[in-house]
Amino acid sequence: MPGVGVGRARQGFEALRVPFAERGKPTDEYRATLRLTTTQVDGPERLAGSAPSTSSACSGSAPS
Repeated sequence: MPGVGVGRARQGFEALRVPFAERGKPTDEYRATLRLTTTQVDGPERLAGSAPSTSSACSGSAPS
């Protein structure tokens, strides 16, 4: 089972202009997106959140 952490290096969040105190919300949104993309069979779901869009992301086998 993979693990996900929100990060603890304040400098990285400052460089991205993300408030350090709010770092958990985007992580929760990414986890929800990952959960949907790995469990949904009928197609992609749209999520309304502040995290960057994953509308062009795809999953499947890597080309050989």
